[in-house]
Amino acid sequence: MTPCLPLRPFGKSVVWSPTGSEASAFDRMAIIESGVSERSLMESAGRSAAQILDKIFPKGEITIVVGSGNNGGDGIILGRTLQAWGRKTKMVGVGKHQLDSGLGNGWPMEIGDPEPVFDSSSLIVDAILGTGMVGKPRKEQSKAIQFINRSECPVLSLDVPSGLNSDNGKALGEVISADVTIAFGWPKLGTLLQGGRSQSGRLIAIEIGFPPPGPASFGAAVVTPEWALERRPIRKYDSHKNSVGSLLLVAGRQCYRHEVP
Repeated sequence: MTPCLPLRPFGKSVVWSPTGSEASAFDRMAIIESGVSERSLMESAGRSAAQILDKIFPKGEITIVVGSGNNGGDGIILGRTLQAWGRKTKMVGVGKHQLDSGLGNGWPMEIGDPEPVFDSSSLIVDAILGTGMVGKPRKEQSKAIQFINRSECPVLSLDVPSGLNSDNGKALGEVISADVTIAFGWPKLGTLLQGGRSQSGRLIAIEIGFPPPGPASFGAAVVTPEWALERRPIRKYDSHKNSVGSLLLVAGRQCYRHEVP
């Protein structure tokens, strides 16, 4: 009998995991040195996130809570893309907006208190704060995060849950508790560390047009199921446990040693 052919996972075997600071620096490098336009990165991020959202949450009304920075710009592009596809979508701005008015291509966005519009929503998209957050969320941002966490809707965050430190996974104030986080380029290190991991829910990383990073660009990477599959031996269906070798596992540290009486 021939060996079982496994269903391969979708994705790379090793994925970079930059801190928020590293990701922001790489953004600037891509724009300034490589000539990638900020608008094209934002368009790719918003439209790719819309495709993922539409697959995971194919029905119901969507409310997108938009901040005043680039994360909010990604949310506006996601919202007008979904509206163009026929999805019922509301975009609500938080704080004073200085975003390019052309991002929405004429699709409407409300400014004000987001809580009243949650009653009719099947999904809330968190596009308030991204990797560029410095310090804890401001008053208007904290209030919106509280509203979102109090709602009974599932929450999808763009890049990182708002309020989460993307370097270390800590919360400096109010932080979104997301069911799904769509990471742009690579999952941020803070969303993989304890604390941040529980706030991020299901992590999905999407490619948005960044140039390839050099070996010194980021300090951490994570292995994926693809990596494990490349190294796992393939067994025949009728093989016996004694015919495929043995496993030696050595783990732990001296400080964790436990003496059994």
